[in-house]
Amino acid sequence: DVSGSVERLNAGKWWLDLTASPARAAVVLQQAGTVHVHGEVGGTSSRLRPADVQVTWQDAAIADLLRLASAYDHGIRGTFSAALSAHTQGALWNLSGHAELRRLHRWDLPTRPDNPAVNLLIAGDWLPEASALNISAAALETPRSRITATGAFTWDPNTNLVDENLPQDFSITSTAIDGTDLLAWLRAFIPGISNDVVLKGSLAGDLTFRGTPPEPVAGAIFANKLSLEGDSLRSPVSASDARLAFAPQDFRLAPSSIEIGVAGGALRVEGSCASAGPICQAKLSGRVLDVEDLTSAASAVGWNWPAGWHIEGPATFDLQWLFLGRETNLASNQETRGATGKISFQDLSLRAPFLNQPVTGMKGRIDLAPTGAQLALSSASAFGGNWTGSLDLLPHAGGHHFSLSVDRLNSEDLDRW
Repeated sequence: DVSGSVERLNAGKWWLDLTASPARAAVVLQQAGTVHVHGEVGGTSSRLRPADVQVTWQDAAIADLLRLASAYDHGIRGTFSAALSAHTQGALWNLSGHAELRRLHRWDLPTRPDNPAVNLLIAGDWLPEASALNISAAALETPRSRITATGAFTWDPNTNLVDENLPQDFSITSTAIDGTDLLAWLRAFIPGISNDVVLKGSLAGDLTFRGTPPEPVAGAIFANKLSLEGDSLRSPVSASDARLAFAPQDFRLAPSSIEIGVAGGALRVEGSCASAGPICQAKLSGRVLDVEDLTSAASAVGWNWPAGWHIEGPATFDLQWLFLGRETNLASNQETRGATGKISFQDLSLRAPFLNQPVTGMKGRIDLAPTGAQLALSSASAFGGNWTGSLDLLPHAGGHHFSLSVDRLNSEDLDRW
């Protein structure tokens, strides 16, 4: 659906004033918006040069924008508009423009007043013969944050940027990505995040990309006093020293501390991921004084903790994860993947919605392996007796197996439970 006019100004120069509704074969669109192109261009024999063109795209749905690009609905909703100015200087196309994305959210979540809004500003040169883009200035802006970028990249592996007198790196920098903006993005795409929590602090960092396609070769992202707080949390959860460092062959999360409350203990996390494979691994260790501090934080950020279940008391964590990519040949059997390690506990208290009284004095550990998880119970007080034994929590195949014993039971205690 195209309307407008194309007029010949003189030999080798044309005036365009066209309006169109974008479409793609076999793709159903609902709000593709309106594209308007006007300006002067040269003929096809000169590859449209010289040119001085203005392009706008208004009132488009992000869902349709992604359908036009990939013929697939990615489940993202919101609105999109953009404007671009382009004029030629020899073989170069000088570009400058901006794009606006509003009310971004997941397709099955309702819109919120704090749904993310993004402005993208860009200026640079397009080299069509070299299949390269040299960005002199670019910025991604949200209500409280700003990310800037400069440099060049190419989508043709045969293009040498140095031979084209272009920088061989593409750099991204941000002095602060505000925690409020981060939480707004999480709420827009993850259900169940409490309205009572706030994320204070920020992320900052810089990254350098190189190659075709561009891959990170240097830089780091680090947390600046990040803290999750709110009425729905039993105590704040903070990470003030987390740092993710990038190198040509891998990236690593340096050993970082997650603090739970003022005196609630701390967990130590670290990890790495190799670019070849990939092979990724992560470790979690440490002690918390009350497990319910962790479960309340998990529930506040959308994790579906079973209603009516409460676990209180200290626990010690020593867990590892190994993730193998599809192209990795190393030990591809199931037993090399997933979580391994143990969670030890002493004097835990468990409340369940179908029990009148709590299970107290729980001592033992949970052993995790890629094939399942097993509870080894050395002591627990319930139904008037002391219990010991084992229970399969997450069997890899088949039903749950258990072996439990108790020193005494009587009908009066069972009735009270």
